[in-house]
Formats: sequence, C-alpha cells, structure tokens
Amino acid sequence: MKKRRLKKGCWYIIIPFLAMAAIALFYLFTYLINEAGNACTKSAPAPPAKMIKQKTEEPKPTAQQIAFDNNLKEEISSYLHSPLRLDTGEIAVSVFNLSTNRAVFSYRDSMRLPPASCLKIATAVAALETLGMDSRLYSSLQIRGDMKGDTLVGNLLLRADADPLLESFDTLTTQLRQHGICHIRGNIYLNIAKEDTLVPHPTCKYWDIPYHKVPILLKGRKRIMKDLIASLHAKGISFESDGKVHPHKPNYKIVARSSHLLRDVITPMIIHSSNIKADALMHHLDWKTGRITDGCTHFDIKHYSEVWMEKSFGRKKMSAIEPDSTRALDSFVINDGSGLSPDNRLSASFLVEILKRIYNNMPMRNYFMNEALASPGIPERMGSLQTRLIQPQYRNRLFCKTGTMVTVGTSSLAGFVHSYNDQWYVFSIINTNSPVAESRIFQDKICKILIGSN
Repeated sequence: MKKRRLKKGCWYIIIPFLAMAAIALFYLFTYLINEAGNACTKSAPAPPAKMIKQKTEEPKPTAQQIAFDNNLKEEISSYLHSPLRLDTGEIAVSVFNLSTNRAVFSYRDSMRLPPASCLKIATAVAALETLGMDSRLYSSLQIRGDMKGDTLVGNLLLRADADPLLESFDTLTTQLRQHGICHIRGNIYLNIAKEDTLVPHPTCKYWDIPYHKVPILLKGRKRIMKDLIASLHAKGISFESDGKVHPHKPNYKIVARSSHLLRDVITPMIIHSSNIKADALMHHLDWKTGRITDGCTHFDIKHYSEVWMEKSFGRKKMSAIEPDSTRALDSFVINDGSGLSPDNRLSASFLVEILKRIYNNMPMRNYFMNEALASPGIPERMGSLQTRLIQPQYRNRLFCKTGTMVTVGTSSLAGFVHSYNDQWYVFSIINTNSPVAESRIFQDKICKILIGSN
C-alpha cells in the first residue's frame, strides 16, 4: 500500500492550531493548581461589617431662637416669683419648644397633682392610638328565624358597643320596620358592651354623672331592654315573648345598623369637657382591649389608659421624665377617663410628653389642632375656654384643654401655642389648693407670654 502524505499546504493550518491548544492547556493547568492551593490556605470569610445607621441631625436652634427662649424663661420665672394670690408650692409648669426641640421652662413639673379634665387628653390619645383614627362604635339589630307574613318567628338580637352618641333605638327600629316586620314572636337577646349603669368613681360625687344624662347604651341591661321594647312598639312592631321558639337557622342576619366615629365621641369630650363621654370611652377601650370581659364596671383594675402609658413610654423613659422616682408609674393614679376623681395623679411634664406625642403624629396633630382642642376667638371652638383670651390677637394662636375641680381648688391648662415669633410650644400648667379664678388668671398670663406680641 502506498502511504498517504499530507499535502504541503495543510501544515500551515495544523501547526498554529496545535500551538494555540498547547497554550490553552498550559493556562488551564496553571489555574487549577492555583485554585487547589488557595483552597488549602484559604481562611474563613470575615463577617460583614455592621451597618451603622446614621442619625439624621436635627437642625440646631439659631442664636435668635435661643435668645427668644431665654427671654421667655426669664419672663415666666419673674412672673411666677411675683406676689400672687396662689399657693406657689402647689403649682406645676412645663414648657417645651417644639420648633427647636428644647425645654424652655419647668417649675415643679415632676410633682404629681390632680390633672382634672386634662386627663381627657391621655384618654383620647390612648384610644386613638390603640383603636385607630377611623375606628367606629357600632350598634345593630339582627334577626334569626322564619318570616310568616309580616311576623318574625324567632329571635331579635341587639349587639352594641358602649356608644355614648346613640340617644335612642328609634333609628334601628325604623330600619327593622322597613324590612316588613310588624310582629315578633320569640325572644329578644342583648349582646352589649356595658351591662351595668355608668357611674363615677367612688372618690367622686355621685352627681358628677347624673343618671338622667347617661346615654341609653350606658344605663344597664334592664333599662336597655325596656327602652328597646318601647321603641319597637312606637314604630308599630309588637313583641310576644315565647321561650318555646327555637329557630333552626344557625346564623343571625343584620337588618338594622348604626355607627359613630370614635373622633365624634372625642371632639365634644375635649372641647366641651364631657365627663360622660370620657368615662364611656374609657370603658369602651377597656372592653375592646380585653381589660374587662363581663361588661361591668370594675374600679379595682388597671385601666388600659395606664397600660398604654407603660407600653408607649416605658419605665425607663418614664424615669427620665420623672427623675425623682425609680418606678415612676407607681405613684401615677388613673381612676377614670374624665379626671373627675380628686385622687387622680399626673405630672405637668408627663402631660407635655403626651402632647409631644400628638404633635409628632401628623394625622393626630391635624385632628387635635383643627377639631378637638378648644381655641379662643372661634365661637364653635371656644368650648370650656368660654370667654378666656378672646382678644383678636390670640385667635389661632392657642389650642388647649382646660380642667377644673372646684372641690379641691384644682385648675389645669395644657396644649399648644403658636407664637408671633413663629415658634410652636407645648405647655402644661396645674394649680391646686388655690382659688380657681386666680389660677385661670395665672394660666392665661403664661399663655400671653408664650404667644408674645405682634
């Protein structure tokens, strides 16, 4: 056989290809050898560095702002130490500049005194933060059974929160009548949040919450049942009690309902200082959070408003607010939601902390500034301020809550001030064991100093 020989021109193609392959193999072996060596000598990877959150620096107050605050401090101090017809040992004052985040003035502000109706601020904020700004109180009529013509053979159920704005059952029974129900044969049941009558704390006077002014859903089971049956009759619906009726349908059907915004309860509670609405709100909050489960009044429990203080501020922060106590809340007393009890105890500095919490929550700030707090010079917003500071220069400058307890000579005022120097201040003033009229003059003077002149 003849040996095949490559053509002369093929070597020009094969030789470069072989050279490139050799070079590629050389680099491949070199890489593999290096990787094997690194695997033997490689140490564990260092843990990733912790991310350090950089705190956004708050704008530093200007020299003009500091000078203005210092002047305020001197002016308030000078007035406080001038001859007054007040017991200065029973006065607490706390002022804080929200624009510069600086304390401006304090005088016995950690002393625990009866806050009177300024306690309603804490009750309102606890409810709004816990239940929500758009929370509602509901009432409804529900039926279970069979319709035979215009007769319901079955059960009627009233399910209701402790709504202080529901004045009668007529709205609900009218809706029931519109469903074509003229007669009810069976049973009426109540599933209500308040089983007994709303009464003031034992340390208060019994007439502080007069029975004839208590809303229907807060008058107790017997009165609620009586008024519901009367409302049914007034709307042309007869009721025949029959304990032998046992409906086969398992579920209730809602046929009538009513609801009110929580804010609609709080607004008159703050502006007009409604004690009934405040204590009703405290009960509603205790009920919704499970502090009470039987719907009855319990004066020996820790109300949720105090629990909210512990959760929101904590004992460490509370100790910082109250430097004279290692267990600050131990000497705070919350007997009710209205501030009627003369044994309630809060400090001026803590009221300021609650107001700062309002200011730092924009929806809540807008609500309190525009609706809930009393403001002088605006007829529909004057509320419990009445004729105090009604001069035009104070209009839209003061937003506050008043408090008065004549029996122990207590008067309080707390809220926000927008000064003519364009600074926002939060303040709290509590006077005890002094004539209420003189205390109000003192409080108004502090507000005038904070507002300044235009």
